[in-house]
Amino acid sequence: MKLRGLEGMIEDYKVVTNTIDFVKKEISKLDGLHIVGNPMGSSISFYSDDDNIMYLIDEFLKEKKWSIPMICKPIGLRITVSLDNNESLKTQFIDDLKSALKFANENKNKIVKSFNKQLYGTLIKVPNQDFKNRIIGKFFIEMNKFN
Repeated sequence: MKLRGLEGMIEDYKVVTNTIDFVKKEISKLDGLHIVGNPMGSSISFYSDDDNIMYLIDEFLKEKKWSIPMICKPIGLRITVSLDNNESLKTQFIDDLKSALKFANENKNKIVKSFNKQLYGTLIKVPNQDFKNRIIGKFFIEMNKFN
């Protein structure tokens, strides 16, 4: 606050909140994508009713050099708006997201074979190591459709 002063902080706040509003509006326009709740902070999460669509979008965006964390329940992506990324989110990200959604819809039957899927929030106590190995092995086979 010392560096920018109160007026500077208010300016920065407006830049970030305007970007948040813009990004929420643009994502809401995309058929098949939904915003999670009503974001009040600087993070926006969104999902599709089809989990595989989100995995395909995630892979497509990674190819475009976007590093966006996935969320679970629902499977989706979370972006955080800041002063550092607000311009690229308003321009390049929205265009890349539209392309990713188009790609995902055209390839929705494609099996996603990457390890980009996350074991987020998975916690269970199992009786022994052999049982644990079998459960984890089956989980990875099912999640990645390995044969």
